Amino acid sequence: MARGLPNSCSEVQKLERARYDGEFYLHVHGKILKVYCRDMETTRPTEYITLASGDGRNYAEIYQKSLFNPNQCPHNGSRNSSCLCHDKGHPDAGYTVYEKVRINLDTMQISVSDMQFSRTVQGKAVPFGNAGDCYSTARCPQGAFNIDLSGTGLGVSPDTQWHTQGRFITADINRSQGIFMTADIHRSQDGSVVQGRCGGYCGTCFPNPVSGLRVRFLR
Repeated sequence: MARGLPNSCSEVQKLERARYDGEFYLHVHGKILKVYCRDMETTRPTEYITLASGDGRNYAEIYQKSLFNPNQCPHNGSRNSSCLCHDKGHPDAGYTVYEKVRINLDTMQISVSDMQFSRTVQGKAVPFGNAGDCYSTARCPQGAFNIDLSGTGLGVSPDTQWHTQGRFITADINRSQGIFMTADIHRSQDGSVVQGRCGGYCGTCFPNPVSGLRVRFLR
């Protein structure tokens, strides 16, 4: 069955004469993958993965609040709207949810900066798999991201790593200033779900910009 399937949205145009955007089954690296083809009326259609778990489970956030006293970590680090905070925190603060993500079928990389099927609920658009804050100088991250590929047949590859950076810091810990950058990343066993809490003063985390956010087949 797989041998007769196209291996890209461009081939869908040629083999199936399709000129409409929609879901198609493709033969990718020896596996069958359900892909959303966009721009099918053009000569350069693009491939996306529909996030079956929904945009409520696929979001990226740079938290907007900062503590008046950034040397503390109140409420044991849990999110609390009654914190002694101001809203003039991270300049790129925002909250973005994702319905689909663009995928390069050759490299199996997700394009974290593609916002075509995203919705920014608050502030600025935040790339997929990114998080951060300007909340505290302690290990008290408030920014969060969630990646849930359940139902797609894909999982985040084990070799995908997250990097950190900050306005005043470039490493995980700046001992001279006592400022910590935290990236707390948790993955499900198969990589279908990855959750992160990241922050510092001011810090963000993001997939390795060189190797990218790589995914793999789970079956």
